[in-house]
Amino acid sequence: MFGSSRQQRIWAEWRNGPGVLLRVAFSLLAPGCVSDGASGDEATQGSIFGGSLGGREGAAAGGAIEGGSEAGGGGESSLGGGASVRDTRCSGVPIGVELRIDDFEDGNAIPRPAPDRQSFWAIQHDDTEGRVAPDGNVTPVVGGANGTDYALHVSAEGYSEWGINVDAHLRTESGGLNCPYNASNTRGLGMYLKGSGQVRIGASTAAIVATEFGGTCDPETQVCWDAHLKLVPLTEDWTYREISWDSLSQAGWGEYVSFEPGQLTTVRWGALPEDLPLDVWVDEIRFLPLAEAPAGE
Repeated sequence: MFGSSRQQRIWAEWRNGPGVLLRVAFSLLAPGCVSDGASGDEATQGSIFGGSLGGREGAAAGGAIEGGSEAGGGGESSLGGGASVRDTRCSGVPIGVELRIDDFEDGNAIPRPAPDRQSFWAIQHDDTEGRVAPDGNVTPVVGGANGTDYALHVSAEGYSEWGINVDAHLRTESGGLNCPYNASNTRGLGMYLKGSGQVRIGASTAAIVATEFGGTCDPETQVCWDAHLKLVPLTEDWTYREISWDSLSQAGWGEYVSFEPGQLTTVRWGALPEDLPLDVWVDEIRFLPLAEAPAGE
């Protein structure tokens, strides 16, 4: 988890000079509608993705009740402090052109670079007793699908409040703002999976993110953070799976919103307490285009 001192250090580094590495660091903190000209103090007024990487405090911010127990969406991402996505300046975000999200072959915690997308991986879990490996930062490991070198491998057990999330946080810089990623030219996610147990796969959009973190969900009148997910059982061998946007659904404890792929804030692999223990391998993750190109193209 990123503590407040690290938040401030990265913001200070970004503020003191532009550049590729500094903008990657910036993406770790606020992939939402935040002006690039915001000062460090202004930027850190909104907590990182709804809390400590959007986990525990994000859950509290949701304040939702699921089955009689508190469940705040399990660490939903926010869009950072600053301008809300209600800001019309985020309405003209160009459609993303890079379909590949990550194949982990570069061995780092940053999804595949794309000129229209800034993103990073993060693992969050609740504060109850449990174990997750890796804890905090995504670390690709040897043994990818289809003979590739690397994949993402996460195992977890315990965690009795809302469980764990593995998120690819997404944003697009547009008009000097950091806005939700526009994947409106896609129909879902494709990936290779293996492991034991079951995992909840899906995505989150600005409509479930609280306004104080840059989304469009008003926590004064709505219950935020209820992401769109699909429960997927895992198999022992690598299996290619396609998860269509129209197969996703909210748990039902939060405000009902339609799923808008043009307003993505995260792509998610998660596990509720009842899904644990979990051992999941993921590789070759990509967005599915609305229409696949003919063979040979």
